[in-house]
Amino acid sequence: MNLDYYITKIKNTINKYNLIDYGDRVIVACSGGPDSIVLLYLLFKLKNEFNLQLHVAHFDHGIRPESRKDAEFVAKFAQKLGLACTIGYGNVKSHKKVRESLEEVARRYRYEFLENLCREIGCTKIATGHTASDVVETFFLRVLRGTGGTGLRLILPKRDKIIRPIIELTRDDVMRVINLCKLSFVIDKTNYELKYTRNLIRAKVVPHLRKINEEFESKILELREIVSKEDELLSCLVREFLDKKANFTQYDVEFPLNEFNKLHIALKRRVITVSYTHLRAHETRHDLVCRLLLE
Repeated sequence: MNLDYYITKIKNTINKYNLIDYGDRVIVACSGGPDSIVLLYLLFKLKNEFNLQLHVAHFDHGIRPESRKDAEFVAKFAQKLGLACTIGYGNVKSHKKVRESLEEVARRYRYEFLENLCREIGCTKIATGHTASDVVETFFLRVLRGTGGTGLRLILPKRDKIIRPIIELTRDDVMRVINLCKLSFVIDKTNYELKYTRNLIRAKVVPHLRKINEEFESKILELREIVSKEDELLSCLVREFLDKKANFTQYDVEFPLNEFNKLHIALKRRVITVSYTHLRAHETRHDLVCRLLLE
């Protein structure tokens, strides 16, 4: 397979999920690892076709001693492509909260940096290098921790301004592009530490499943697609119920008990979840409960 095959493949993904509009200004999140380097390189190849303005962004979490070198590598690669690059810095370890993993803190600060930069320079999209392999790993993580239909939507190709153009490429595809184009990249050694569940799944579980079915990754992508559509339908039904029957305030959510009891259990759960999310968003100090009114 040549480079044109992979360019066509991500063009198909872009068109299928309407990820990019002609003339978009896109921030490309680049860690320097293989996935993000391939993302940046392929978007650069599509730059003229979509009339894209690309801006490279890298966030140095300050977790590893070599992280400064990673930032310098990304800046040099961007310069080689003739693209502007912004490097963000943060001491993630010092901002870790109780019961919050270092990975969660790093993700939170990284996305805050990307979203702030997006506003500052007037970009329309933020592209991240999530692949089909990330989707598969997330599937197993969520199943192991417990999840429902919404959780099985996994990593979506598009969420607000966040787009994931290489979401249908596997990690093997990424390495083929790396080899075809002789691209350099940096290695995060923590990705190989098996004390992290995601790494254990990547190194031990996925290879065994691939022996059973070489296409199992695409099957999980198909499952995500089916679940996503069904989840959208359930969300519409819940929104219709709440719009017609519920009264939202900063401190509570009220709806008639007799109407609530008519709902299927799947919809009841979602009504409670949406109501709870509403109250948390308003940071109410009252008990986070829904007041079910008797009629």
